Amino acid sequence: APSQSPSLNSGVDDVQRNNNSAIERGDFSSLLSSSTSLLTSWNSNKTGGPATASQESLRKNLRELSVASASLGNPHAPRGAGAQTSSSAPAAAATYEAEASAHRLLAREGGGFDSAHLGRSARELELRTNVTANVGQRMTTGSFGRAEGPARIGTGGGSSIPSSHLSSGLGDARDVNHMLNASYSNLINHILSSQRQAVTDTAQSIVHRKIMDDFQIEKQLLLQDLKGGKTLGGAFSSTQTHHIPSTHHTHSVHSHSTALSPSALQHAAIVSNLPPAHRPHTPYQAVQHLLSILPPSSPDTDTIHQAYANTADLLNVTIHHTSHSNNTPPQRALAALSHLADQYRHHILSKVHHANMAGRFHGQQTLPSADSASGLATHLALFVNMHLPPPSSPNADHDRATLWATIYYCLRCGDACAALITLQNAPSNIAIPQPFHTVFTQLANYQTSHDAKSLFFTPSPSSSNNNTHQPPASLAAIISPQTRITLVELYHTVKTRSRSTTDHNTATNEDNDTEIMFQLASLALLSLAEPLTSSSSNSPSSPAANVIQTIEDYIFASLWMAYHQTPSNFPNTNTSCEEHVAQLGQLLQHWGPSYFEGTDDSSNSVPSSGGWAYAFPLLLAQQYNTALTHLAEVGSGTGLLQATHLGLIMYHAGIPLYDFNLQPSQLEESKQSDKDASGKQLLSKLIVSYASAFQTADPKTALEYLVRLPDPTLTGIATASIGQFAKKQIRRLLLETRAFEPLAGNVSSNGSRESATDTSATPSSSLPAMDCYFSSAEVSSILADAAVDTLREGNKADAAELFALAGRYGSLLSLLNCELASHLVDVSPGEGGGSGEQLQQQQESEERRFWRNAALHFHSLHLAHGRTHVVEV
Repeated sequence: APSQSPSLNSGVDDVQRNNNSAIERGDFSSLLSSSTSLLTSWNSNKTGGPATASQESLRKNLRELSVASASLGNPHAPRGAGAQTSSSAPAAAATYEAEASAHRLLAREGGGFDSAHLGRSARELELRTNVTANVGQRMTTGSFGRAEGPARIGTGGGSSIPSSHLSSGLGDARDVNHMLNASYSNLINHILSSQRQAVTDTAQSIVHRKIMDDFQIEKQLLLQDLKGGKTLGGAFSSTQTHHIPSTHHTHSVHSHSTALSPSALQHAAIVSNLPPAHRPHTPYQAVQHLLSILPPSSPDTDTIHQAYANTADLLNVTIHHTSHSNNTPPQRALAALSHLADQYRHHILSKVHHANMAGRFHGQQTLPSADSASGLATHLALFVNMHLPPPSSPNADHDRATLWATIYYCLRCGDACAALITLQNAPSNIAIPQPFHTVFTQLANYQTSHDAKSLFFTPSPSSSNNNTHQPPASLAAIISPQTRITLVELYHTVKTRSRSTTDHNTATNEDNDTEIMFQLASLALLSLAEPLTSSSSNSPSSPAANVIQTIEDYIFASLWMAYHQTPSNFPNTNTSCEEHVAQLGQLLQHWGPSYFEGTDDSSNSVPSSGGWAYAFPLLLAQQYNTALTHLAEVGSGTGLLQATHLGLIMYHAGIPLYDFNLQPSQLEESKQSDKDASGKQLLSKLIVSYASAFQTADPKTALEYLVRLPDPTLTGIATASIGQFAKKQIRRLLLETRAFEPLAGNVSSNGSRESATDTSATPSSSLPAMDCYFSSAEVSSILADAAVDTLREGNKADAAELFALAGRYGSLLSLLNCELASHLVDVSPGEGGGSGEQLQQQQESEERRFWRNAALHFHSLHLAHGRTHVVEV
């Protein structure tokens, strides 16, 4: 390396100092320069393979060294004083020429060595060399290898090279060429080993420093986890059984404040339009805004975002069904039925569309629009053909199986008109019981009269009939009693025939089993003779049980029975719709998340569904508290974002955020307030945890969420007023972020706070954020309370600034006087005993200067110029 050239010269000097060789001056300089270049080039180009440009240069150096060595070993060269006198001029010229050649050689091939320094060292060596000495005799006696002490490599604190390293291998040298080669070889080997050790030590120190840095980071995170987040600790009562994780424990949101993502900014825009905004959106407008920012459903959409979009659609349907009628469990069950039917319709249409694009229906066909009943019937028939391929020859059993499968899927999609069209277009060789024609005619007429695309009164795209706002009647109110009795008898007849066929092991084909399965399932839905789900629990061998393939199918069948079979319509039934829904919710919670997520309850890993595999069925069963809690706990940062915004929209839409159940203790009127409080407590935890994740990076947006915290002291649905709990969290936001200017503004030159005076100001303006939601008096009160809070914690500087912003100058002057009085005695640093006392004295002196300068500045700015705003207040 270039930095080692002085060390190499020093080693050469030590070697040559003990060598009294008789060498002519010019020849030795050339030899010394060429040898140094040779060794450096050889060390950097020792790679093997075909000759390169560097190796060609090395050969050239070898040739120069050979010539110099030959000249050195010429015994006929003139020696002695006479020779030197007679040829002084040519010798000097030869010396300078050789030295210039050596400089050029080192500049070209020396790897950065200082050739001038090397030349000067060589000349000094030559002056000290005894040219008349016998080189061979010196080498034989080994005097060359004896050094006065260890040679030093480098300058100032370098590593020592023992003389054995220099003399090793020189005892057998027969000329100076061999001596120098052996000496240089030993020197370079030592230098290389020293450098290798230095590189190793440097690498180890770098690795050690990196490990220590990582350790300090992990230590800080661990301490933060042990201390817990400030957002949830102590802010709520301990009666809540569910635990909403702080954002410090999520995967996407860390303990430090992070900037908002584009998706989070879009959600924040939705929240800013909710009450108490100046021109708030309705919950229906809010959920429409939410649907507009979500990606459209497609095969490429991931499971988490698809489930989130489905839940937003469920919320949209629920708001539609409950905004024009009582927000009761039956109406929410009807909304869930409507959503499940519409979701299944889209599923079938998507399957048929992709199959048609793939040419599975004898090439691509032009399919009719599915918005009409006939178009939906066509799509359903194609969907059935995808799963029941037509036989090679006409088969009546296959035709019947296809017909009953299509009818069941029409009911599953909630479209009685499509079922009636399917019956009317059935093959003539199929005998259809008359009750089916009668019941579907009655249902289709009822659906058409209300201009709805389903029996659940989901409005059609061109619907303008206000009757769709009324809840649909149950099947018992639509179907005549005689028709219903006939359907019940037909259901039991088909069920008995299918059971006797199974008991006698009668040979049946696959089409016959499919026909019985779908016919029984259709009769179970229409007759309400018994729940379709009971077939899978009480009679596992019943063919009707096979139509339930997914948890959505199970919930659809359960809610169908819960809504239509009530004691008012069925005197023999003692179970109300509310009881059906409560039993379904308890059953889902009994199964637990591991049943739906496919993971162990003790596992801490985030499930692939982001928590939606368990949360979505709970939402359908009106177990809102457990669903949102599970989503926030296991869904990481994304789950917390989704749970927070769903909870906000549901709260403003009047949807209760507790788990609906009918436990005896909750049937009392006094327990209703407790359930409302649990829902508000859940929403408060979600909002505070979510806002804390980015409050330092964006305190204004965090304020947008905190002003919408529900007031636990008020009962009922959301109001536009901001409660005391929200103000308490705003004070915490001020103290933790110290974002006084963006939240509360500045103190003007006359002592008043620069606040918003325009009542139409919006949070997005450049005005202080708090003035968009509070009056000047309310802002002053919040700031003063925050100053008192931070004063209790010992932060007197922030308390003084908050008192000034609040306009509480009496409290500010009291604080200034108190601090000035406590620092009247100036204890100079150094007048004490140990270093600890000196440090304490220095801190006290700095505090004294701080409060003195603050008081002088306040006096010169607000009190020294007559009556100002500060004096007036």
